[in-house]
Amino acid sequence: AAMVLVQLPAGGVIPVEGAATAADAKYIQDTLHCEHQTEVPIKTIQDTLYVRISAHIYNSMQDYVNLAEAIENMCSKEWVLELPAPTSEDTTECAATSARRQ
Repeated sequence: AAMVLVQLPAGGVIPVEGAATAADAKYIQDTLHCEHQTEVPIKTIQDTLYVRISAHIYNSMQDYVNLAEAIENMCSKEWVLELPAPTSEDTTECAATSARRQ
């Protein structure tokens, strides 16, 4: 298969199995993009989070290592699952989605 869903481990920013929402998925996807420069879809299926990875020629082994390290990092830290409202001063797409530590 060229694509596969992998369940995300609970911890840090990632809610326990059965407690995830679509908002959690968006937050994690945006954080991966903005904080780790990694673009992957995050899906909520039956209240559990999954990352959809694809094995295509344009992806390298290092891309998968970077994703694993980013997820591990997000699982090991205390993150706040609140997104600040964007303001007119925000000049980048990532400004409103940056994670804040407690």
